[in-house]
Parts: sequence; structure tokens; C-alpha cells
Amino acid sequence: APSKTRSQTPNIIIFDSLRAGSKTRVAATLREFLQMEYDHKKPLPVGSSARKIFNINTLAAIEAAVPQQPNYFDCGLYILQYIESFFAHRSPTINFQSPSTFADWCEPK
Repeated sequence: APSKTRSQTPNIIIFDSLRAGSKTRVAATLREFLQMEYDHKKPLPVGSSARKIFNINTLAAIEAAVPQQPNYFDCGLYILQYIESFFAHRSPTINFQSPSTFADWCEPK
């Protein structure tokens, strides 16, 4: 079977318009949640090769290079723009870490 490319593997994509807080902790919390949900819904022995493991190697986190808000109250508008742009322009080859990706997506406000 052909191996999956980076664009074909699941990732956690963090859209942060303030560049605040720990992205590492957010991603780790999401992985922990997914692991608990998976283990709850599909209980398998810990050593089972069929058991999925959600860690930094199997579910990488990407911090998207998104436009930054100039204040502390426009976050809702930024999130709506990110989500609208994400679904309007989604493609398996998108480089979320490139600032040019979002420069083309987001209209200047």
C-alpha cells in the first residue's frame, strides 16, 4: 500500500488571531481527549497493534499563519473569516504555515 503524504494525514490546525497561550498545551489536550474518546468507543488492550495512538507523532499540530487582530475584541470576526476561508479554499496541498496562503484568502478589513 502506498504511504500517506503529510497532506493526507490528520492534523490539528490551530487558528490563533492573538498568538496567545500555549499551542503545545492546546494540541496535547486535544490529543488526550481524542485518545480517551477512542479508547471509550473502541476498547482494545493497551498493547494491541490495532489500537490507535494519538500523540505528537501520529497527530501533528500546525499553527496556521493567519492574519492577526489588532485588539482584544474582534476574535469572533477573525474566527468566522478563518472558517469561511478554510472551507472555501480547502485542498489537500495547502500549506497552513505560509503567510501567503491566508493573504490570498482573507480580504483586508
